[in-house]
Amino acid sequence: MNNKFKKIYELVEKRQLRDYKKEYTELLSFNNEIGSFEDYVAKLKDDRQDSYIKNNHYKDAVLFKDVMEKESLLINLYLIKFKHISPPALDEEYKPLPLKEKTIYEYGAVITFEDVSGQYAIENAFSGIEDTKELAEIKYKSLQDEINRMTEEELLDKLERYILDELNTK
Repeated sequence: MNNKFKKIYELVEKRQLRDYKKEYTELLSFNNEIGSFEDYVAKLKDDRQDSYIKNNHYKDAVLFKDVMEKESLLINLYLIKFKHISPPALDEEYKPLPLKEKTIYEYGAVITFEDVSGQYAIENAFSGIEDTKELAEIKYKSLQDEINRMTEEELLDKLERYILDELNTK
């Protein structure tokens, strides 16, 4: 089973690198002094790790958190809320419009597998974002029920299809 999980993990890394490349290319069009793509990715990973260590304010954002086990997998389900601020925009006279802020809700899972070569975690598995707390709670509970009914093999098959769909659609 660990070979299948590692294969899925590699797909997730491929998806992440693709997303980083897109972001890097967009930023490069504004600032050609941001360095190499490899440096950009390394800095993103360092910044992300630092934010996990330094920022405990996310604890207030967690609405639900459940831990489930499937044979060799550990599944951390989550439902969080956070503020989303609309991107800056200009009106027809090129004056800045006021920024709009709203609370949005994200649900999903972090699936972890550990073997002798280390620990592998796939974040944002089966994740989604909703505008209302009620709908997010319904989707969270639905995801929880679905994972409860699945075997480890079924879960890995679904996760692989989910990642492949993301790679092929974006």
